[in-house]
Amino acid sequence: MPDVATPATTAPPVDPVWAALADPEVGARLLALARSVLRRPEVDHEGLVQSAVERALANSHKFDPEAGSVTAWLTGFVRNVAREQLKRQSAAPKTDGELDRLPARQSDETGADDLRAALRRHLAALPELLRMAVELRHLEQLDYPAIAAAVGTTEATARQRVCRGLLLLRALATKEAS
Repeated sequence: MPDVATPATTAPPVDPVWAALADPEVGARLLALARSVLRRPEVDHEGLVQSAVERALANSHKFDPEAGSVTAWLTGFVRNVAREQLKRQSAAPKTDGELDRLPARQSDETGADDLRAALRRHLAALPELLRMAVELRHLEQLDYPAIAAAVGTTEATARQRVCRGLLLLRALATKEAS
């Protein structure tokens, strides 16, 4: 009896990543996650999700159904792209325009300018992790879960870094004043 070859019309197995991305509910979840991580209206949340989807599709061969659900795997890409965007935005020291949003406690403009200059100097003197945490919390007005997501740590560590950064800022200001 001759060997029978498998017919060429057999459809390949369904790719779980493509199948999940075709589900509108998954797309809505990814967009909601992007909006919750980056809670600023000027951010292109749809573009962020699109970047995450492109990465996920490029790495779809790495998806392991035994390790977890495809939706959880996709949300990891959204979180990573959001973290990278926050890191890019917070990597550079804040500009004068962003520091001008801080309330001036002194009535004369010269005193407020001196205060902003001192703040810039002291922020630049902080270690990178503490500076980034303080800027995200007090200049960008992010909450602790968003800070933790941005820097890839736990919420408790984010709180600790903000606290340590503020204590170090206070010590630098006290030292300069005396």
